[in-house]
Amino acid sequence: MDFFDVLRKGCTFGGAKKSKTVAFGKRTNPEEKETSGQRSTSSTSPLDFFNLGGGPLQVEPHTPPASPKPKPRPPPKERRPAASKEGEEDVHLSPEEKEKQRRQQREAVAALRRRHRIHVSPQTPDPIASFDEMPKSGVPHWLVRNLKSMGFSQPTPIQMQCFPAILSGNHVLASAPTGSGKTIAFLGPILATLGKPGKDFARCLIVDPSRELAKQTLDEFTKLTTSRKWNGRLVDRMSGQKAGNIKCLDVAVATPLRLVQMLKENRISLDACRHLVFDEADKLLDLGFAPQIDELLSFCPKDGGKLMQTMMFSATLPPVVIDLAGSILTSPMRISIGDVNAAAPEVEQKLLFITNEDGKLFSFRQLLQDGEIKPPALVFVQSKERAKELFGELVYDGIFVDAIHADRTKQQRDNTVKAFRAGKLWVLVCTDLMARGVDFKGVINYDFPQSAATYIHRIGRTGRAGRTGKAITMFTIEDFESLRSIVGVMRQSGCEVPDWMLRLKPKSKKAKRLAEWRQPKRKRISTISGYDLRKSHKKKQMVEASKKRKAEGDDD
Repeated sequence: MDFFDVLRKGCTFGGAKKSKTVAFGKRTNPEEKETSGQRSTSSTSPLDFFNLGGGPLQVEPHTPPASPKPKPRPPPKERRPAASKEGEEDVHLSPEEKEKQRRQQREAVAALRRRHRIHVSPQTPDPIASFDEMPKSGVPHWLVRNLKSMGFSQPTPIQMQCFPAILSGNHVLASAPTGSGKTIAFLGPILATLGKPGKDFARCLIVDPSRELAKQTLDEFTKLTTSRKWNGRLVDRMSGQKAGNIKCLDVAVATPLRLVQMLKENRISLDACRHLVFDEADKLLDLGFAPQIDELLSFCPKDGGKLMQTMMFSATLPPVVIDLAGSILTSPMRISIGDVNAAAPEVEQKLLFITNEDGKLFSFRQLLQDGEIKPPALVFVQSKERAKELFGELVYDGIFVDAIHADRTKQQRDNTVKAFRAGKLWVLVCTDLMARGVDFKGVINYDFPQSAATYIHRIGRTGRAGRTGKAITMFTIEDFESLRSIVGVMRQSGCEVPDWMLRLKPKSKKAKRLAEWRQPKRKRISTISGYDLRKSHKKKQMVEASKKRKAEGDDD
């Protein structure tokens, strides 16, 4: 207990002397001075920790220390609204300097449009010159990354101008050469504003003139939406029969006939549609598709009498199409790249005169043999009958060739396109059905196109996305009437043409309208002489008559 006795008497182990005397149980007055240098041990009563004295324990009540008063907080500093560097600089600019800055901005935009040959209507937003500027206009970063991963180093002219125009919510009527990136020009800004995946059908509807072009549009959608969860698909009658009413579809791509049929059958609804795109609008608004377009628009929703955002894109926009588009679009922003109704300058164009139809097949074989056209090549004829005839001649030449036309089933056409993309085909014979949306190294117009628009779309299958291509067009004496319009397109694209062709009399408007419906009569594509053909046909008729007589005799 000696140790506790020491503690009871107030022993400390600090070693340092206190400037204030402390008595156990009470604090002495700090102003009181000690009379001696040493503290008296009798002045303090020892602490009885274990109550050895036997007296009652006296515990002094504990009083919590008073909490310190909070210091008054200084008044918050006045925060200035965040402003960009340009905005901060503008604060210190005089009105004259601000006007000068705006003028310089307008001049820079005008120079950019002149350099890329961008023509716009008034009130069209300024173009976006690079991908780095797109996030400032509302384009998400993931979309910019996907565009760069697709091989784009900078936006094409049509993309520069269409991105801000579509993001503004206005209707758009755009024209640009084939292969200039029109599909991404409307898909990109639509995806930027589409939001999260929805639970309704088709917030965006894209209408294409052919199933092949619709599938290519869907392929571009798949590339652009990498790492996203949007659902897009090709809507046709067969898929509609299998799936019933299609739901939870963000982007739908369809052809007019299939789409209208499914709308009439109530398989789909356009109540949730907010973006309507007419791709290759010149063909969609042609006389053959005009009724389907009118029916389609009748199914579209109206919001306060205002139609959804509608866009039209094409390589050609003739005056007739512009007039028809005026009845569908309300005050659209018009955008055109380059010369109107002109071919891409990357395409090398050449005219080849053939005396008559009989010489075409020989000249075509010579082009392939000399390597004038490198495979894969696309060969255009004016009808499905002539496509079958040319295919029948080339298939025995040892050439990997196939044909695609309206008589072939959907599965056959898909297999043909897959075989071509896999490199199994060298030559593909087709009608204008394949004149849109598929890329080839070379194009041969075996039959002369009857309009400038048809010619532009045919040769537009080559020289796409900045790559070079070659197009050869055969013509005979019977094609001189249509030659003037094609020569005009060639010269506008920078090709050299003889002066005598430019002096040819152009077609009248009535003749141009008739040419769209009435194809010129041409001789059968065959290496067999006319006498042998008549002899073979007569023999075939005799065999059929013999079979008929035999069948009638069996019945008796």
